[in-house]
Amino acid sequence: MATCKVSGQESGLPSSTRAEAEDLELTELGPLLEVGRERKGQTSTCGNENQAAKVTQEEEEEEVRVLTLPLQAHHAMEKMEEFVYKVWEGRWRVIPYDVLPDWLKDNDYLLHGHRPPMPSFRACFRSIFRIHTETGNIWTHLLGFVLFLFLGVLTMLRPNMYFMAPLQEKVVFGMFFLGAVLCLSFSWLFHTVYCHSEKVSRTFSK
Repeated sequence: MATCKVSGQESGLPSSTRAEAEDLELTELGPLLEVGRERKGQTSTCGNENQAAKVTQEEEEEEVRVLTLPLQAHHAMEKMEEFVYKVWEGRWRVIPYDVLPDWLKDNDYLLHGHRPPMPSFRACFRSIFRIHTETGNIWTHLLGFVLFLFLGVLTMLRPNMYFMAPLQEKVVFGMFFLGAVLCLSFSWLFHTVYCHSEKVSRTFSK
């Protein structure tokens, strides 16, 4: 019954009084509404800033990847060049004529580019792939050895119908090719290993 009376009394208030009451309530709630709006604005601003920061971070990571790939390729090329240089250079360098020991001084006109003494047959044979004073002698005689060996085998294997006197001609050609092969083989071996030691040099020079 009391509730009905109160509601009846409220409903019986003049319209001007109700408008003033509503204005008073809005005035009291105004700061709270402003704070809520500010918080919403800050939340949306923070969200936009986070998204922008995430996009910027992704772009920076992409740029770092793009910049890192050429650097990695450059470092790989440098390492490859260093490896090739080490393989090509080996463990020794050519020396001038004045530094050679007496048993290696066989040509006074070649002043630079000599191999140092190499007490290792493996090092001597690997030196044929380097540029020094014996490179030309080694390769011309080595290639000549291979060529005459091939021609000699080819001649000996030809059918007898290509010869007037097969036995005699094959003996003559065989002796010729055998002499050429032996001469060139001993020559390229001497030029390859004569820097090994004085004893080896004298042995192969006979």
